[in-house]
Amino acid sequence: MDSNNKISSWHLIRRLFDGYILEHKWKLIIAIFSMIIIALTTAAYARVMEPLIDQVLVKRDSVSIILIPLIFLIIAIVKASATYIQSFILGIFGQRVIAEIQNNLFYKLVNSDLNFFEKNATGALISKFLNDANLLREALTKSLTGISKDSLTLIFLIVLLFITDWQLALIATIGFPLSFFPVRKIGKRMRKASILNQEKTSDFSALLNEAFMNLVQIKSYTNEELEVNKVKASNELRLKAIFKVIKTRAIATPLIEILAGVFTALVILYAAGFEETSNRLSAGEFVTFITALGLSYQPLRSIANLNTSLQEGLAAANRIFSILDLKNNIVDQENASELIVSKGDISFQNVSFSYQKLETIKDINFEAKLGKKIAIVGKSGAGKSTILNLIPRFIEPINGGIFIDGQDIKQVRLSSLRKNISFVSQNANLFNMSIFDNILYGKTDACKEEVFDAAEKAYCKDFINKLPEKFNTIVGESGTKLSGGQKQRIAIARAFLKNAPIILLDEATSSLDTESENKIQLALDKLIVGKTTIIVAHRLSTIVDADEIITIHDGKIIETGKHLELVNKGGLYSKLYSENQKYNGKSND
Repeated sequence: MDSNNKISSWHLIRRLFDGYILEHKWKLIIAIFSMIIIALTTAAYARVMEPLIDQVLVKRDSVSIILIPLIFLIIAIVKASATYIQSFILGIFGQRVIAEIQNNLFYKLVNSDLNFFEKNATGALISKFLNDANLLREALTKSLTGISKDSLTLIFLIVLLFITDWQLALIATIGFPLSFFPVRKIGKRMRKASILNQEKTSDFSALLNEAFMNLVQIKSYTNEELEVNKVKASNELRLKAIFKVIKTRAIATPLIEILAGVFTALVILYAAGFEETSNRLSAGEFVTFITALGLSYQPLRSIANLNTSLQEGLAAANRIFSILDLKNNIVDQENASELIVSKGDISFQNVSFSYQKLETIKDINFEAKLGKKIAIVGKSGAGKSTILNLIPRFIEPINGGIFIDGQDIKQVRLSSLRKNISFVSQNANLFNMSIFDNILYGKTDACKEEVFDAAEKAYCKDFINKLPEKFNTIVGESGTKLSGGQKQRIAIARAFLKNAPIILLDEATSSLDTESENKIQLALDKLIVGKTTIIVAHRLSTIVDADEIITIHDGKIIETGKHLELVNKGGLYSKLYSENQKYNGKSND
């Protein structure tokens, strides 16, 4: 995915506002009302300084001595209450909006074409869920705070400055608009730095994920030091990108501090240098003015820093929305119908498929009939698994058509197509939940008896009953607590439970030992009765009883027939079978 494909800032803001923020308008209204109160009470603190100086400290007025502290206390309670409400509501608002974006992002990803995941690393996608989403949440809450509380506080304090002395106020506030020029420039630099930082963070996450997924290989080849160095190098690039963000972010506040110091000094010099000003203002009024001026620089600093946070958030939003806007190639046609399976006959008609502009299968023609077992064999990379992946439309052909009971699979709904197919691949990755729930995944509304029956048919019960927690055993991430054969049998149990009319087995017994394989073969023979079955086989001994064997070479069908017929023909299948027998013989020695 091209992260440089930028969406305009205004489009991003409008999209966030219309798509997510408006749904929580009442939370927003309450938060904004609270921030108005915070802004007013901040200005009130400065305003109360005048009677504090003039009435309490200078004149020692007995009423004011009691009243002014009471007013201070009331202001503090009101401001504290409003601050609590604002923080609580905005916190909930920010988390809720980001949760909705994350939900939409996951929905988009889980419905994306499989080739999308071949082009994008898992760790990089997880980074978008966590890092980018967190940056966007911070930008949202800071932006709303800056736009509402800080802007209103600044406005109320400026109004108080002009009410107190408009001439001094002109001198004091002339620096405010000047501060926005460097802030705007810093914002542009921040956007670039944030994009780079998020990209390097994604790369780092992807590298970590890859390392954790391949720990066995790392240890087997004693490449721990190599991987540590790769992670160090990636982390160093990430740190350099972060340092750019930190450096850019750090510039804004010192600029405001310098401007604050310069114009506060000018105000004091002007007030001290002109007798007219000294006579016009009481001590209390001057303290009120200086207090209001001092308080005004805090929201000004926040607004200046807001732009840097906003640019970080917009860069994150750009990366998130660039995924949400991706168009899938494999979707339901406009007038797609439900697939009606009467028999489950599958027909390939002149089917070709290309991957990265290279044609991997060419002009494939064959039929798989109800109750028949069709086996596809060939050397590694011949295109066997590609043929299977075309049937549930995990990938799309560039030419030709695939039909089930005479219905073009492109013209039927994807959900109805896949509901009628049980697919068991050579990689039996399980979910980190119980064995029972992993089997139940094949048919989520099944009862306990159906799950137990499926487990028994797949010869799972013998090892499940030996486990302390039996069916409640948590299998670990990707089933790491189970052996390869055990995982594969659970995956096959899912297929039993689903009981679909079409069975696709992509080297489904490749991870099983000979004893387990024999048990599974007996179970599969029962399963495929009355069903259409297509098998991609690694161990050719498992498909000698197939009704038809299709041999693939360089993406083309070069021979078809039954086992003995092909062996006697002396072609590629015969050679593969001979090699397979030798290999299996050695394996069994």
